[in-house]
Amino acid sequence: MSADPAPTLRARVEDAIRSSGLAIDPDALLAHVEARVDESEHARAPIADLAWAFALGHGHPAAIVRFESEALGRVADAVTRIDSDPAFATAVRDALRVRLLVGDLSPGASSAADRAPPRVLEYAGRGPFVHWVLVAAIRVGYDLKRRRGDREDPTPDLDAIWGDDPESSVVRRESRALLKGWLEEALRGLDDRRRAVIHLYFVEDVSSEAIARMYGVHRGTVARWVEEAKEAVRSAVRRRALATPGLGPEEIESMVRAADGHLSLSLSFLRG
Repeated sequence: MSADPAPTLRARVEDAIRSSGLAIDPDALLAHVEARVDESEHARAPIADLAWAFALGHGHPAAIVRFESEALGRVADAVTRIDSDPAFATAVRDALRVRLLVGDLSPGASSAADRAPPRVLEYAGRGPFVHWVLVAAIRVGYDLKRRRGDREDPTPDLDAIWGDDPESSVVRRESRALLKGWLEEALRGLDDRRRAVIHLYFVEDVSSEAIARMYGVHRGTVARWVEEAKEAVRSAVRRRALATPGLGPEEIESMVRAADGHLSLSLSFLRG
């Protein structure tokens, strides 16, 4: 008996809308996803997260309530090593609301009607939406510190951010500490080009088409580089986990999945 065919992108979009309970036009969301996600990634794209971002960009109240609790609620943990003052986290959250949910005024514009679309609509589904928001929060935090004249450049604490993530909640705390080191080691072990490409792709949200133009290659080549880099990271984490006493097969695979899910955060923290 043959396997059931994979659901079409439209079917996944319609299912995401039903699951979210949001009043989103399926045709509009489908066009939004198709404009941001490469066709080769349609089967793996996090449609529910893309629907959430789409709803936020169009001002859906329920999406905003969820954004406040599930995304902005984790900003303090993301920026605590930049500045532990609760007032600083509040300032970051306030700035992040404006940066992501309020469109920028176009040059020469004088009214809200002339604003560019909210930046949250730029989310392209290359990792969990909450991680994308936290990366933006870290950037905002460093921007605020620079504007205040603070020269310190501390390394944020991944464990504080990972603590309640679904990908890492099944991984023991002591194993998460190992995983952080292995991820950094694996990312530093990539050649300069692949590390630069996945940083552009996952952290800076540069499209594969734009990266291809930068390197003078076909878009498919960029897709291959991205997948090769991800597989190199997975393999490096799996090798280190297999060589570590006390880790069973299920936890090893959970660590590999967590590594995959935290690429964007880990890349945003990587120095040098």
